[in-house]
Amino acid sequence: MNWSELEALDSTGMKEAILLQGESVKISIKESHKTILEVAESVKFKNILMTGAGDKYLIPMISEYLWEYFSDIPIKTMHSRTLADNLPRWVGKNTLVILLSQSGTTKDTLDAMELCLSRGSTCVAITNRWEKPEGRSLLVLEEEGGYVIRTRTRPYPEKPLPSTGTFHATLALLNLLLLELLAFSQSDDEIDHALKLQAEIIPDLTDKLSKSGKVIEWGKSAAEWGLNYVDKMFYVMGDGPRYPIARKHALIMLMEGVKADACDAKMEEFIHSLVETLEEENKEKKPLIVLKPPNQTKPLETFQLVKRLWERQAGKEKLLEVSPQEIDEEASIPPGNVENLLSPPLYAIPLEWQAFYLALLRGVDPGVSKLVGKIRSTESLTKI
Repeated sequence: MNWSELEALDSTGMKEAILLQGESVKISIKESHKTILEVAESVKFKNILMTGAGDKYLIPMISEYLWEYFSDIPIKTMHSRTLADNLPRWVGKNTLVILLSQSGTTKDTLDAMELCLSRGSTCVAITNRWEKPEGRSLLVLEEEGGYVIRTRTRPYPEKPLPSTGTFHATLALLNLLLLELLAFSQSDDEIDHALKLQAEIIPDLTDKLSKSGKVIEWGKSAAEWGLNYVDKMFYVMGDGPRYPIARKHALIMLMEGVKADACDAKMEEFIHSLVETLEEENKEKKPLIVLKPPNQTKPLETFQLVKRLWERQAGKEKLLEVSPQEIDEEASIPPGNVENLLSPPLYAIPLEWQAFYLALLRGVDPGVSKLVGKIRSTESLTKI
């Protein structure tokens, strides 16, 4: 396979974006940690609402697990369009609203911001936008008593791609913000440990895995496996904090980047739904991409059940197991509860390489959307 020739299809620089993800996380933390500390020391709240669209909706779904492990203060994630259309009654002056947007100009997220501001909520934006654009943007918060925390990607400005350093940098800064909020209100050695992991260890692992020759070769092999099924449909399954990564791979990496049908599934729901597709009445069993939880975690037993049944009923050839620490042992995830909660972005990396190379094998430019622009709206869809 002449991969170098195929990579000429990548007109938007997605390969470079994947390779530089770790550096994007590191520079974002370096340039924005001080702002995060200032926010953590200033805001007052009794509940937290996190919102975004696309992968910026999935990011807070991951971070929720981290907050709920340490805190009894209520936290909720809502899609920004849902929030703008159905603002909960409890959102008000005691609510800390965290808004996520790569461009800072996502219409759904701006609509949600304006409603929350009208209720007197404290708003914090995390965005990759540094320069104020013409028209509406999240940067208006700096003039309206809110706060803006910026990611800094390499390259910058980063194109709106299915696989980007903004995803990893935004998740890292959101986790840091939540942990600093916790550290400001309570003294806890485990929180201090989590802060060190998120500020130092996870960025290094992200960098190693993104550039790992073993991970890249796994991605090529996984792409060749996927080519056998790309015109059918993939199931992508993850547990707990890894489920949003499975959802990202299905709905963004595969559907948007590869133009392939895919469906996300929660591992916890396997025996309540997906297992039925293995019955004999279903003559064509679908391929399953499953994220293997780290060792020493309770969900590993459920994973073993999924693996055993899928291999027996569908065939070993229709199961792709994803474990970053087994792909490259030099970038293994440390054991522990907090480590498990901070590990999800590491699972995204081999999947990004799979989707990148699978798109190329199909003759698809992985970063291009032909039907509608990345900043989507009902108005833009009517022009198709």
